[in-house]
Amino acid sequence: MNKLLTYFLVICAVLFSFTVSAEEAVNEPENEGNYATADGGGSTDGAASLKNYSPLAVYDYRMQVKNISFIRKYAANGRGEMLDVQVDFESRDVKTNEYAIYVLALHESNAVEPVARSLAPHPKWRSSDPLKERRIVNFSHLVGGKKIKAEELHKAIWNGLEPKGTGLFSKQSYEDRKKQIDIAQNKGQRVKLGEPTFDEYTLYLSQNPKDALKFKLYGNGGEGPKTKEEGFITDYKPITTPEDDADFYKMDTFPNNHSYSIHAARKKTTVFTHHYSQYRPDYYFFNKVIVLVFDPSRKTNKLVHRSFHNIKGIGMRR
Repeated sequence: MNKLLTYFLVICAVLFSFTVSAEEAVNEPENEGNYATADGGGSTDGAASLKNYSPLAVYDYRMQVKNISFIRKYAANGRGEMLDVQVDFESRDVKTNEYAIYVLALHESNAVEPVARSLAPHPKWRSSDPLKERRIVNFSHLVGGKKIKAEELHKAIWNGLEPKGTGLFSKQSYEDRKKQIDIAQNKGQRVKLGEPTFDEYTLYLSQNPKDALKFKLYGNGGEGPKTKEEGFITDYKPITTPEDDADFYKMDTFPNNHSYSIHAARKKTTVFTHHYSQYRPDYYFFNKVIVLVFDPSRKTNKLVHRSFHNIKGIGMRR
């Protein structure tokens, strides 16, 4: 009888603790600081850099991403390769709505350096190689509303995520990283600054939609682009006559002068982005693509679509 009473009291105590915990959770403030601010930027108060960010896209009933496809082809200048990304949008609304998009193409691999590993092979007695578990970005190309130099983007990411405190990112700023690399290179080490990680790119771009490429998705209420210029928007700049006469194209003007094209019609808009990878030692072609779509009219949770695509092994278009 005493054992039964003891068991009964223990069960009652456990149930009471669960009830108190549930009441405390209900009475907490409603997710203070769990979403991005109106301007898309997150707080920089330590762990709040992730607190003020909703990592999931919030569904938008007014539109649907119908198709995302990829084409790999040779660049017209013969000095590299191009990745064309096509994103199709279909309107589910009567009115015309405005959206914005980032498309980031990158090459990601493990951190094993082939030359260094050949000089100092991994010990056979150690089953796991830590460098194989660490992921790094070797090369990337971002298409948004404006062209941002790679150095400026990396600096904005590493400094914009400061101060850390989340445990996900290094606590070093861009200047700290650059100083360490300079010291290592002066010692004769084969090292380079590198790029932000896949997660750092995703977090920063998701928090900063203001620089994304804006486009209109015309509704099914009968309206559409009123002019040819509204129906076809591109940043393409034709080749100049001197370049055409010389039969060669400068790398700083072509094909880097064409990064996107937008085809708009009633109920449907297609965004084409073009990503260039120049032939060079340690050549990398893109093997992953990040697509982020935003609704600029929202005050919070502007991200309405987020998708990651593994395009490793994509064939060349002949």
